[in-house]
Amino acid sequence: MAVTLKQKRLAKDVFKSLCELFDENKFKYTKDKDRLCVDLVMQGDDIPIGLSIIVSSELQVALLVSHLPFIVPQDRRAAMAVAANEANSYMIDGSFEMNYLTGEVNFRMTAHFENSMISKDLLRYFVFTACKTIDMYNDKFLFVTKNDMTAEQVIARYEKGTITEAEMNYILE
Repeated sequence: MAVTLKQKRLAKDVFKSLCELFDENKFKYTKDKDRLCVDLVMQGDDIPIGLSIIVSSELQVALLVSHLPFIVPQDRRAAMAVAANEANSYMIDGSFEMNYLTGEVNFRMTAHFENSMISKDLLRYFVFTACKTIDMYNDKFLFVTKNDMTAEQVIARYEKGTITEAEMNYILE
């Protein structure tokens, strides 16, 4: 199905609002006006968070993808899959996904805008919720990749608050 002029205009308006939001918050980012794509890196509590946001005129969505900055070793992928599934079960918006063959872990979130404009408030929610969610889980996922505990054990320890700061610092080194 061909993309209409109205769909193209709406996607450009969403892209413009997204860039304005980043400018207003003094974020450093790169943009590709032709592809309607924005890339930026936010600093999380412990691990940097890279974000790519693509505004699709064809699909009428803003797609946010964040590649976590580590690869899950082959022998930890089953545990990581369980950990990602457990995290996803508590999320309202967005989800983590892991490519079992490569060990790459991504966070993905979309905002649909067909026949409507996404407000800056919704774009702010979109970006900041993604960052908060990624920051909440990225160190725990890294912890899963670097030890021999099952995902269930890591989750149980995290929920009880028994993963020590020393353990987390060791993992993050």
